[in-house]
Amino acid sequence: MSNASSWLVTSLDELDRIAAILGWERCDNVRNPAEIAASGTVDTSGRMFLFECGRRDWRFAQPKVQAAISAGTTVYFFTNEEHAMASTAELWENGQQVWKVAHESEQGIYHLATLGNLPAAFESIRQRRFEEQEHEGSEDADLDVIIRIPLDLAQELTGFDDDQLSGFDEEVEPPATEIYLVQRKRPNLLQRVFGRKKETE
Repeated sequence: MSNASSWLVTSLDELDRIAAILGWERCDNVRNPAEIAASGTVDTSGRMFLFECGRRDWRFAQPKVQAAISAGTTVYFFTNEEHAMASTAELWENGQQVWKVAHESEQGIYHLATLGNLPAAFESIRQRRFEEQEHEGSEDADLDVIIRIPLDLAQELTGFDDDQLSGFDEEVEPPATEIYLVQRKRPNLLQRVFGRKKETE
């Protein structure tokens, strides 16, 4: 994974609705990789892992977008900003935020903001990473271990480990489907004219 990433995890059934909300469309034949707005995979259980591409103002991290995407369903949202030593993990259900864990090193090496009813795995992950940070030299350490806490939750809850080359734990079955989403193109003048003409025929 790159040192800056934003992704969500939800059912493949939500793909078309998410694309419509964000003004994207699926493209099976991408000629220019720079046009890709998001890419993803689907595991054999039908769970979709969708990653934003080519931007840093992550749309998956915007509360209004999160509320719209999670309307009527359950969605995990994650970010990893290694250049800023910041990361987040969130769960949204039916348009509402259920919980969030966030780390920003600029607010202190041990900074960890939490909200809501956190998953059962959180406390053991927090304790382990805090102990590692102490072992590395606490606040004087060159290494920020606390950034891994939201990302450890991502691995625990979804099986995706952004710190591995493959991305997925060995226990998780390999992805079954590749997904590419691009910005929906507006019809040009001729397409609009002929489109209206066809409608009136």
